[in-house]
Amino acid sequence: MRHELYFLIEPTETARRDFPLRANPDVATKLLDYLLTSRAHYNSYLWGEKECALAVKLLHLARMREYDGVSESESAIRILGSDRISVEVFDKWWTIRCLWMEEGPSEQMHDFLVALVDSVDPTGNDAVDEWVQELPKPRQSRQLGSDD
Repeated sequence: MRHELYFLIEPTETARRDFPLRANPDVATKLLDYLLTSRAHYNSYLWGEKECALAVKLLHLARMREYDGVSESESAIRILGSDRISVEVFDKWWTIRCLWMEEGPSEQMHDFLVALVDSVDPTGNDAVDEWVQELPKPRQSRQLGSDD
């Protein structure tokens, strides 16, 4: 059976402080971006959350090394302190959290909003406000309206 794990990668305080000093603004901005990613694993006693997190760390660091300004060994050493792809380098600059999707995609939450649609305040965004207005009204509201 396939299991999908979701991970949020965030820069550390050290990264927020040092990257703007070590790299040009465009590179620093890319290195400081948050990333939500996933990793699939299958029923196996060898792979679980820990193994997936380690793999994602290595993959993320390798991805960061693709950017101009960090791709060369010299620039990687100057900015990241190393040109190696390692968990230690990742852990110096980023954190990783496993996020659990108990609810599933937000589309599966429509019934919760439908039940409270009469209590929804406008967002100020025409597209979203129109979407809310087009949601079906809860049964009680429709039954009360049909008796009048």
